[in-house]
Amino acid sequence: MQPHDGFGAHAGADAPARGARPEPAARNVDHVAPSPSFGATDPAGGPRLYPAFLRLAEALVVVVGGGAVAARKVALLLPCQPTLRVVAPQLCPALRDLADRSEITWVARPYERGDLAGALLAFAATDDPATNRAVWSEARRRRIWVNVADDPARCTFTVPAVLQRGGLAVAVSSGSASPALAGLVRDVLAQAVGPEYGTLAMLMGEVRQQAQRRYADRARREQALRGAVAEDVLAAVRRGDLDAARARLAELVAGEDE
Repeated sequence: MQPHDGFGAHAGADAPARGARPEPAARNVDHVAPSPSFGATDPAGGPRLYPAFLRLAEALVVVVGGGAVAARKVALLLPCQPTLRVVAPQLCPALRDLADRSEITWVARPYERGDLAGALLAFAATDDPATNRAVWSEARRRRIWVNVADDPARCTFTVPAVLQRGGLAVAVSSGSASPALAGLVRDVLAQAVGPEYGTLAMLMGEVRQQAQRRYADRARREQALRGAVAEDVLAAVRRGDLDAARARLAELVAGEDE
């Protein structure tokens, strides 16, 4: 994916080549119009954020800053297994412990231009606005996605409030308007979405492999998997009877093959 705000194609890139015939106007596209609940702009009138989940395993992620804010960023990143580099003269105890255990690489000095070379993501998490702006400037120049603490206008991505249930993740964003509100909504969802949903996600991953072997047709496969998400399966998971849950899932998937 290509970052927004100056990171995309150059102006005019979509124009037809000289002498090329223009594409005919698209017709009958009402079905792709934005829904009222997910329109083109946020309530403040700006563009909406695009929700996405990233695979960061082995990718270089640079965090500039060594305090509590940086530690929170690193804590969320660690389960994703990136190569983590932290640039800061000093580290808070939590980050120093990670450095001592070689879970992060510590560059023990202030940020310098060039520290973001090769990074996929960068976080500016210092208490010095000038340093954070310098990190943002380098990231923009290198076309690296960057998150700047307490400066939404300079963020090319934001970090949502996350509810994690095993492999199931629910991310909540307020569009940078109120991280506290996003956290509140996450906590409300946590009351309804318990740990059993993480177990169900694991079982659905297993049955998806079965469905892929059983159905060559993608539409039939997806239909079978949608039908497998059933209340009686969830009830079996809640009872702790995973054998019954697996058996019921197998029945539901096989029931589509008629």
